[in-house]
Amino acid sequence: MDIVAAIEKALQQTGKSKSGLAKALGKHPNVVTNILKRERRVQLDELPLIKRYLELDLGAPSPEHGISIRGMVGAGDQFYADNADDPNEFAPPIANAGRDTVAVEIRGSSLGPALDGWLAYYDDRHEPMSDALTGKLCVVGLDDGRILIKIPRAARTPGTWHLFPNSGGDVIMDAKVLWAARVIELRPKG
Repeated sequence: MDIVAAIEKALQQTGKSKSGLAKALGKHPNVVTNILKRERRVQLDELPLIKRYLELDLGAPSPEHGISIRGMVGAGDQFYADNADDPNEFAPPIANAGRDTVAVEIRGSSLGPALDGWLAYYDDRHEPMSDALTGKLCVVGLDDGRILIKIPRAARTPGTWHLFPNSGGDVIMDAKVLWAARVIELRPKG
């Protein structure tokens, strides 16, 4: 999938504007211009907003290519926002994949050193954090822009969550989670 080509085509077909897309993203219009010039990559948390504004259906994963890899996600307190618009980055398909299933490469060792470089599959629906996701391995988007893979647990302060590693590492206390998606499956990348 070439997200830039899909955005350009959707802008033309819908008659919607680059400035409207920038507003939907909460960004300066130069951000959209830079994305379309391929000088800036689409961030993981921006994709659902782009899809919603442009009424973009990127379709189900292509059987010959597999599941789209959306970039990297931090397992520690680091994060990686170098997210893919590379049409050649695909993960092997999984049996329980849906039309919104994507993958991210795990970076860091707080899930255990053996999982550094593995793929985490999840449905790319950025739902608000909920009690149903408590104690489950999730990809989470924080209010400071970090995207991590953690196990959330409710904190004492309303609207915040403690984010636990799977093994070792530090707990991120009282994090404001904007969205979360439960990990469906973990697999080695290669």
